[in-house]
Amino acid sequence: MEAAAKEPESDTRTALRDRLEHRLRILARIERKLRLAERRSPFCNAPRPELTSAGLTAIAAHPLYSRFWRVGWEALRRGTSPHDPADPLPLSPTWEVYERWCFVELARFLERWLPKLEVGREGESCWFQRGRGEGGLEIALYYQKTAPGTKGSERPGLWSVSRECRPDLVLRWRRGCRSGFLALDAKYRTDRRSILTGMAESAHLYRDALRWGSARPVASLLLVPRLRSGLGWLAEESYARRHGVGAVALRPDTGPPDWFRGLVLGEA
Repeated sequence: MEAAAKEPESDTRTALRDRLEHRLRILARIERKLRLAERRSPFCNAPRPELTSAGLTAIAAHPLYSRFWRVGWEALRRGTSPHDPADPLPLSPTWEVYERWCFVELARFLERWLPKLEVGREGESCWFQRGRGEGGLEIALYYQKTAPGTKGSERPGLWSVSRECRPDLVLRWRRGCRSGFLALDAKYRTDRRSILTGMAESAHLYRDALRWGSARPVASLLLVPRLRSGLGWLAEESYARRHGVGAVALRPDTGPPDWFRGLVLGEA
């Protein structure tokens, strides 16, 4: 109840408070069944109320308990019961699915552009694709990498001159003594207002706030399923290179433009 009261408002997730009453009814029903179960075998046969390892072993070996344990584990693993439509499986919002798809899709492009790419994982907080290409190119793709706010003090790695930022994707390349990085933010909504709002609240923010060491991002781009008519100028190479921001249409039947490939691989 305390978590429901403190939960922030969201336009994309169903509030916990809307499901709380139903969840409490479920818990009350479980409590009633547990009280009935403790009066039945094997629980009622325990001579002393205290718990011992021998007692727990005996209960675990009981066939009735074993069946309930398997069913309970399946319920937790699946996260929902098909017989209870009032408590549906909490699926990720569409925009979250699109964020992850963009990471996977961009990783596939990197594997295609750099056949000798090595795949790995770095720490628990970010995934990456890293490899070496021709000319000593090294490249890394990070998902949800945190840029801590440092109040303007330079530090190694990714950081922000103001508040903490967490762009959906960060792609960094290094070629000899040259290096650079891109900040990429996935936006699933494609209406004009949403894309322009995303430009103001994400692309411009990351372009101005993010640093990798002492370097600013080469560009800060939105990834969107498509660009409606009248917004094509956001996807032009001249606009992206001149202003350091822009948008790229990325969906299953459409690959990124050649100029985007050049930015990703650190080409002139």
